[in-house]
Amino acid sequence: MEVLKERDSYSEDFEAVQREGREEPRWFQDYRRAGMERFLQLGFPTRKQEEWRFSDFRSLARTGFAPSLSANGSFSAENLSQLPFSELQCPRLVFVNGALRPDLSRIEET
Repeated sequence: MEVLKERDSYSEDFEAVQREGREEPRWFQDYRRAGMERFLQLGFPTRKQEEWRFSDFRSLARTGFAPSLSANGSFSAENLSQLPFSELQCPRLVFVNGALRPDLSRIEET
């Protein structure tokens, strides 16, 4: 039953983000929905599946994730500076919940 609760939680979060009505191409919306439907059918991979026999997703499955319902979210430049790769001098694209954040991205060559 714990697995079903986890799937329900992801499904509810997915629907909340969908209701937000963010602007994205129709083909991407369809692709995203198909991915969620597939996840709801299969759940997380298990070690009983040959391709995943060396991977244990139980702790990931138990981890609670909450989507930011805004494309901007509460993720800031200060949050970004705390990440280990923030010092790299290279182009960087930052996406929050699948939406590009130009204010946090660095596209030009450095």
